[in-house]
Amino acid sequence: MKRILIATVLSLAAAGSVSAMTSTTTLSNAAAVQANHILPSASFDNLTADQAARIEGLLTGGKDFLDSELRQRLNTALAS
Repeated sequence: MKRILIATVLSLAAAGSVSAMTSTTTLSNAAAVQANHILPSASFDNLTADQAARIEGLLTGGKDFLDSELRQRLNTALAS
């Protein structure tokens, strides 16, 4: 009985950590509007947490990028 209980707990813990690593997230409304304005043909659905954080950082980080620089960095963030 203990083995079954331990196996169940371990499998639930493993499943939870896997889903946490692959969870999708969305951008804030302001960042989504700005990102869609810069890259209108790109899809910002089903972003990983890392991608969303990178894109939010690029758009709200306070740095002034040229449009071409920002477009390239957004493409890089979407590709990773």
